[in-house]
Amino acid sequence: MTTDAVDYEILYTPISLVDGIWPVVNVHIESALKHSAGEYFLEDILSLIKSEKMQLWCIGDGEKIIAAYTTQVRNYPQKKTLLVVTLGGKGFFKWGRLMEQSLYKFAKQKHCSHLEILGRKGWARLLGRRADFKQQYVVLTKEIPHEDTH
Repeated sequence: MTTDAVDYEILYTPISLVDGIWPVVNVHIESALKHSAGEYFLEDILSLIKSEKMQLWCIGDGEKIIAAYTTQVRNYPQKKTLLVVTLGGKGFFKWGRLMEQSLYKFAKQKHCSHLEILGRKGWARLLGRRADFKQQYVVLTKEIPHEDTH
């Protein structure tokens, strides 16, 4: 098998197929969640997909699923965006452009004006160079302890 992008396929997963494919893709989603700030558990993602508040996408290499990601349409007062919530798997450099194309197409179908990605710092470097994303802001977090020591 060659490593050309034409060998890869990005597939939207209809709700009717989610239960059947989840045991195969949940490892990819879980790997992405390990780098999050704890906003979601794996079960939360599955529930949101089943309630059609998130979308599940699979990346295949012609033989198996090698990556998966989830998206969510966000309605702000002044614009509508497509947010990539999780992305896990291998070979981004091989299928990343194909993923970007599928995101643009889906975003247009949903009448979104922008794509958003929340992720690690490395995504800003990677997508800024390769896909013309620009870093709008950085999200910084600090945990608030249950018992204030001040």
